[in-house]
Amino acid sequence: MPEKSFRQRQTIGAVIIYALLAVLMTWPLAAQLGTAIPGKIGDAYVHLWTFNWLKQALLTGQNPFYTNRIFYPDGVSLLNHNLAWVNFAVWLPVQAIVGETAAYSLTFMAIFAFNALAVYWLAREVIGSARAAFVAGLIGGFWPYNLSHHGHPNLILVGWLSFHLLYLRRAFANRRAKDIILAAVFLALLGLTRWQLLFISMFAIALFVLRDLITSRRQWRAMLKSVWWVGGIAFLLMAPLLLPVMTYQLTRTHPEDALVEEAAYGADLLAYFVPSRYHPLWGEQAMTVYRNFVGSRNYVRSIGYTALFLSLLGLAMNWRKSRFWLLMALVYVLLALGPTLYVNGVPMVALPYRWIQDSFLFQMVRFPDRFNVVLSLPVALLAGFGTAALLQMRRLAAFALPLMALLPALIVAESMASYALLPLDVPAWYETLAKMDGDFGVADVPGYSNNNDRYVRQYMVYQLTHGKALVEGRIARPPREAFGFIDSVPLLSHLRGAADPPETVVNVSHQLQLLHEANVRFLIVHKRFLEAEQVAAWKEWLAVAPAYEDADLVVYETDTAVIPPAAFLTDELALDENGRPVIGLMAVSAAPGTAVQGDWVTVNAVWGGMTAVHQDYNLCVSLGSDRPSVDAVHCQPLAPDWPTSRWQANEIVRAVYKFQLDPFMAGGQQTIFMTIVDDQGSIVGKLLNVGRLTVTALPRVFTRPAIANQTNVTWNDEISLLGYEYSAGDTAARELTLYWQAERRMEQSYKIFVHLVDSAGNIAAQSDLIPRSWTYPTNWWEQSEIIADTISLPVAGLASGEYGVWLGLYDPDTGKRLSPLPSGLTANDALWLTTIVIDQVD
Repeated sequence: MPEKSFRQRQTIGAVIIYALLAVLMTWPLAAQLGTAIPGKIGDAYVHLWTFNWLKQALLTGQNPFYTNRIFYPDGVSLLNHNLAWVNFAVWLPVQAIVGETAAYSLTFMAIFAFNALAVYWLAREVIGSARAAFVAGLIGGFWPYNLSHHGHPNLILVGWLSFHLLYLRRAFANRRAKDIILAAVFLALLGLTRWQLLFISMFAIALFVLRDLITSRRQWRAMLKSVWWVGGIAFLLMAPLLLPVMTYQLTRTHPEDALVEEAAYGADLLAYFVPSRYHPLWGEQAMTVYRNFVGSRNYVRSIGYTALFLSLLGLAMNWRKSRFWLLMALVYVLLALGPTLYVNGVPMVALPYRWIQDSFLFQMVRFPDRFNVVLSLPVALLAGFGTAALLQMRRLAAFALPLMALLPALIVAESMASYALLPLDVPAWYETLAKMDGDFGVADVPGYSNNNDRYVRQYMVYQLTHGKALVEGRIARPPREAFGFIDSVPLLSHLRGAADPPETVVNVSHQLQLLHEANVRFLIVHKRFLEAEQVAAWKEWLAVAPAYEDADLVVYETDTAVIPPAAFLTDELALDENGRPVIGLMAVSAAPGTAVQGDWVTVNAVWGGMTAVHQDYNLCVSLGSDRPSVDAVHCQPLAPDWPTSRWQANEIVRAVYKFQLDPFMAGGQQTIFMTIVDDQGSIVGKLLNVGRLTVTALPRVFTRPAIANQTNVTWNDEISLLGYEYSAGDTAARELTLYWQAERRMEQSYKIFVHLVDSAGNIAAQSDLIPRSWTYPTNWWEQSEIIADTISLPVAGLASGEYGVWLGLYDPDTGKRLSPLPSGLTANDALWLTTIVIDQVD
């Protein structure tokens, strides 16, 4: 059989095996084509969306670098986005046959077979053994780190580097135009696959060129000329897609937005020797070690014990040819380790990456850990040399075929994984949305979050079904201008930091109107991504009945043109001069149901404007057993944050009213009443009973207790000090319990001060507060009531010695102290109580 034909058969055999292994190593992906795609954290959803967008743009003649299908209505530039042009070019014809999602999975699996074939061709030429090249291709193609990058199909498409080095090697040796052109094409394909990947690969290319220049000194001019041609042709091929990106970055208003503030985590050195966390047999055990690693634990950095053994064997048996690949491996390990060497999560020493990590290109890589994608190449070549050496051993010559079965089996067994998949199920209502006419947008809850945008990635997949624009979106390094509309709507701006309804945004219909005016027709609450309590809170906040609800979604129309009469509890609270309803009550609740005298009561109300309101109204809340008491009326603006004079017809506004119960009010059952009054104080509608409240009396003491140290001092004929007790237990603080008695009810809430004064007359420590740690003000005290008040005196840090305890009362509004009587033990309206000894033990 001719040698060329034999080599072709070998290559075809390798392709078939690599393709079958791609199915095996990503299983069960092949069994779920069209229903799931590879991924773990949702980036795969964004890539699938991006492919769909690029297809739409090319088919309809739109600019592929700009879209308003996300970040609607303003849209967003995609010039900083991770556009996987090469992956898309392969996906486009395949999706025409099998559909978009199945094509995504098929092209993803093909990456590993392609990478393996590329390494195989390079290794075959460098090592000179098809069998050794097959093992090298297996290691390079199914590199554990690349297998674990489920969501980055264009980061792991590194086969172009192997092909580039192969033809660059031939160009240096033969200086044929064909080799130069092919080297340039594959270099361009590296960049077009992902600009980051081009930069990451440059270190391998630079080492390769430098090695050949050093070893072929007489031909260095010709070699540099070849490098010049390869680089020039590659740039011309990349220019149509590269120049717009460069121009955008150089001319944009905020170029710093291209950089992301985040920890530049690297690989843990131990991670290279720990098996895959996704392995079906020992993955759980490996995960106990992974938890110690700094940075992402989703990715596998393991070299593999078989690959490591073969690499060491290759270095030992063929040092002269393999040492270059060792150098390349060490360079990439050093880069991947990042700015600090970690071993099992423990920082050891600073690394050189620390000095280059702030440069623009390295920041664009984001994580030094990503240099591991290219580490696959030198390790694969080293293992190839080791395989060749093993097969050349005379004692093992008879076992060549078993070895060629054993080595791949061991490599595959080590790299096996329970492959992570992302589901593609879509809520049923989106099929209905897809059939609606018109080009409009939808907003989602939870929305775009500064801390977690994983939900948005799923919304982008839903968009592939319904086809409507999204207010939010997820792209790489979004420019700040993309958030202009989101930040202009308080409701959407709130969602950037929280998934709960905004308590401070009260004008519900105005928020929906802002969306409607921007042609955002629906607000969709996703039950899948919220707790049941959060869904209930959103339904209560939005007040109006949803347009649609099922087990997955609650859908609201943003056009609240007419509030249906059934939405009102009553429309008789505010009437105009002709007796027609102006404002209606849509919902009301009061809490708590049981309260103690002096507690705060909260009334939550949702109002609806029947017509445009042209004046500001107030709401009065009152209590009474069967009718409102004039002594328990609390009035405030009906909507403090959105005055009624701004209301339009069908306005929906939320309001919260808080009032404090009188500490002396009668206990028992009370009714909460509400009424609306105009700016003249006149009632403009009916009185409404909004709930019941059970009021219990404050626990009050009127019997004098036994007091260790009795006194007889009175302030302002209002408050008497009956005595005190002192505890010296704690070294950080001492407790002083004061026994007060109210001589009468008082209108003023006084503050108590207690000073520790040293022998020089200086205040060494003090405590100023409302009695009982701010919970029992003096204007709550009943006549003859006795109040025990324990005050903590901070003594930590005080020098040992004697300290006088002085106390007094003062009006916090004026700062004026009350004068104690009798005044024999007073100074500056402060009463000397006792002297304590502080003994600080060293």
